Amino acid sequence: LSYSEAAFKSASQRLRPILMTSFAFVVGLLPLAIATGAGAASRQSLGTAVCGGMLISTFISLFLVPVVYILVKGGYARLKGKGSGRPGKAQESVKQDTAGGRITTEENSHE
Repeated sequence: LSYSEAAFKSASQRLRPILMTSFAFVVGLLPLAIATGAGAASRQSLGTAVCGGMLISTFISLFLVPVVYILVKGGYARLKGKGSGRPGKAQESVKQDTAGGRITTEENSHE
């Protein structure tokens, strides 16, 4: 699985749960953002800031994080000389297990 395929798969799996929780949070804050009465100015400013922050953080977690992952992993693979020069096509040939030992993949086990 290439880095870009892994990032796309994880982003598509995380899309619905992240959108559901984010929009539920924003809808819960709408009464705060459209408050009226005594102290409404402070409630409106707080509600607007929190709603905007939640929408921005949702965008970042859904779109920017996978792109940064592809760029970082692709750059790391290029620095190590394991990639083909393109981040989407770079593949790791050796993985680390939890104890720190080397586990070779099938392409290295035939040597």
